[in-house]
Amino acid sequence: QHAYISNILASSELLLGVINDILDYSKIDAGKMDLEITELHIDQVLKNMVNTAGQQAGAKGIEFLLDISPDIPFTMLGDPLRLNQVLINLCNNAIKFTDKGEVVLKITPLDKTHTHIRLQFSVSDTGIGLTEDQQKGLFESFSQADSSTTRKYGGTGLGLAICRDLVYMMDGTISVQSEYQKGSCFSFDARFKLAEETMTVRNAFKLNEPLEKTARILIVDDNQVSRDILATAIEAFGFKATAVSSGIEAFELLEANAESKPFDIVLMDWQMPEMDGIQASKKIKKSLLLAKTPTIIMVTAFGSGEVRQAAREAGLDGFLTKPVEPSMLLNTIVEQLGISQLQYSKPISHPQKNTQALEGLVGAKILVVEDNRINQEVARDMLCQSGFIVDIAENGIEAIRSIKSGDYDLVLMDIQMPEMDGYEAATRIRREDKFKDLPILALTANVMPRDKEKAKAAGMNGHLGKPIRIKELVEALAKWITPGDRKAPDNFEADTSTPGMKLPDTLPGLDVAFGVGQFSGNQKLYLHSLDIFCEDYGNAGQNITDMLDNNEIKKACALLHTIKGAGGNIGAKRLYEASAGLEKQIKEDQQDHISEGLHQFDDALAQFLTSVQALRTADIKDSKDAKPLDTKDVTDQIQVISDLLEENEIIDPEMFEPLKKHFTDPDQQKSVAELERLILSFEYDQALLQLEKIAGF
Repeated sequence: QHAYISNILASSELLLGVINDILDYSKIDAGKMDLEITELHIDQVLKNMVNTAGQQAGAKGIEFLLDISPDIPFTMLGDPLRLNQVLINLCNNAIKFTDKGEVVLKITPLDKTHTHIRLQFSVSDTGIGLTEDQQKGLFESFSQADSSTTRKYGGTGLGLAICRDLVYMMDGTISVQSEYQKGSCFSFDARFKLAEETMTVRNAFKLNEPLEKTARILIVDDNQVSRDILATAIEAFGFKATAVSSGIEAFELLEANAESKPFDIVLMDWQMPEMDGIQASKKIKKSLLLAKTPTIIMVTAFGSGEVRQAAREAGLDGFLTKPVEPSMLLNTIVEQLGISQLQYSKPISHPQKNTQALEGLVGAKILVVEDNRINQEVARDMLCQSGFIVDIAENGIEAIRSIKSGDYDLVLMDIQMPEMDGYEAATRIRREDKFKDLPILALTANVMPRDKEKAKAAGMNGHLGKPIRIKELVEALAKWITPGDRKAPDNFEADTSTPGMKLPDTLPGLDVAFGVGQFSGNQKLYLHSLDIFCEDYGNAGQNITDMLDNNEIKKACALLHTIKGAGGNIGAKRLYEASAGLEKQIKEDQQDHISEGLHQFDDALAQFLTSVQALRTADIKDSKDAKPLDTKDVTDQIQVISDLLEENEIIDPEMFEPLKKHFTDPDQQKSVAELERLILSFEYDQALLQLEKIAGF
C-alpha cells in the first residue's frame, strides 16, 4: 500500500510538471525558458521515470531495463524535472512502438572535469524502427514518422521537439539511430555541474565493510541483456554473480555446487521457456541434494497480483519488479542476507544537512517582510532555529524604514501587503545605490512564471513559494548570503522540544504532522500559531461575505490570499484549497460559482476550527494513559473518525484505544477490532459501514 501511494504521489507530481512544461512551450520556442539548477539525485530521477514508464511496459508484456554505469555521480546539480521529462518522453515512445522484446535505458559518463560531468543517455528498443526518410525532421515540431503513425499510435508530434530544445538547454544534442522493423536507439548527452559530494553510484551503494565477499548470487533469466545488467550491478556492490538462461540450468548448477560453493541468493525471472520461474523455484525448494536452500527472489517485468500470489504460494522469499533500481536491488539483497546492521554509504537527507549547508551563515541578519502573524512566526522560527537574527516588518513602508536603519544580509519580501506591496517596496529599495547588492527574495503563494518575472523586474533576486519549504529556504539562503564570521544569537541553542507532548498526525482538515514540521518540531509554537490563526480569522467567512456585499473586492481577495498562505503553513490543507478556489472565483468574477465557493470556505473553516479545538482539549498523553470515554465523548470520537474516513485521511491507530476501553462486551470489542483492521487496510467504504454498526451500540 505504501508503494502504491508513493507511485501515485510521484505520478501526480510528474503530471503537474508535464502540464507546466506544456504551458511553458511557447517560452521554450522563444528562447526564454530557464533551467532550474538544484540538487539532482540520479536514483530519484530513475524512480520517478520507472513509476510511469515501467507500468506501461508491464501492461504490454515487454521488459523495461535499466543499465546504469556504477561510475555516475550519485548527486549532481541540474534540473531533475526537465531531465525526467526527456527520459519519460523517450522511454514512453520506445514502449509505445515496441510489441515484443525489451526497452533499455542506458546511462554512461562521457567526460568529466573537476567541476562538470557529461553523461550519455540512450533508450534502445526492439520495436518497429524507422526508415531513413522517416528519421528526417523527426525532431521538428508537430512531426511524426508518417500519418499512419498518428492514426495507429496517437500523439501530437511535439514530444521530440520539446526534448530537442530541453537537451540543447542542457548543453547537449539528441540523435536517433534506427533500422526499419528492427528497433531504434535515441541518444542524447547532457552536461551537469558536480555537487560538492561527488560520490558515484558504485560508492554510494557499496557496503562499508566487505561483507562476506564469498556471498554468491545466481541470476536466472532467459534475456541476455537483463542477465548482463543485473550481473554488473551486483558485482559493483561487491558480491559475486553467476548468470544462467533457464530454470533447468539453475537447478543443475545449484546441485553441482551444493557442497563446494553453495549460492546464497537466486534472482529468478518469471517468464522463461520450458520451465518458468515459479516451477523452477518449487523444484529448487524440494531438492534433497541442497544442504542449504538458497533465498529465492522473483524478478519480473510483470508485477501483477496473480504473479505475486503465485510467488508467495511457492514459498519465494522476495519480489522485485523490472526495471530494478540499484538501491532497491541492494536493499533486497542486504535484507535477505540478514546484514541490515551494516550500513551502506548512500547519502540520506537528515536535519544535520541544513547545518552543513548553512555553515558560515550563523549570525546573519535577515529582515522578514510579512503582514500575516502566522507566516511571521513560521519564518522567524525556521530562521532562528538555524542561527539567524530575524527582524519583522509588516508592510513595504516598514521594510524600507528598517532597511535604511539596519544592516541586513538578506530580505524575505512578501508580495501582497497593505499600504505598500512587495513589488513597489523592492523597486524603491533598488533606487538607492547602497542597496543595489542587497539580496531580496520574493515570498508568495503566487508561483506562476509571470509572477517570477514580475518579481525579477522589481529587482528581486529570487522567488520562494508558500507554504515555505525548509529545503528550498536553506538552498536560497546558502546561495545569496555571503559566509562570514558573525556572532551567533544568544538563543541559538534554545531547546524547543516538548517532553511528554504527543499530538495526532492528522485531524479532519488539519495535517498536524506537516504543521509541526513547519515549526521545526516545536509543538508549543505550532499550537500558539493555531490560536493566533483562530483569533485572527475565526470570523473570516462572515467578514468576506460583508466585503462582497459592500463591493470591497480587493479587500476580500487580500484576506483570502492571507488565509491561503497562513493555512498552507500550518497544515490546514482543505482551508488552503477552499481559500485559493474562492479567491480565484472572486478575481475572475465567476458569479455562478462564488456562492458555492463561499459555502465550501465556510465548511472548511468550521472543520478547521473544530479540529483545533479538539487538538487543544484532547488527551495528548500516550494511549496507554488514555481514560475511558463517556457516552458523549464516544459519539464525538466516532464522528471524528467518520469525518476522517469521508475525507480519505490517514487515521492514527491510537484513536481506537479509547473505543477499545469503552466497549467491554466481547462482541463490541470484536467490532472495534474489525473497524481497526478495515481502516488500517484502507478499506474505507467498509469501515464506514462498520462504524455505523458501532455507533448503534
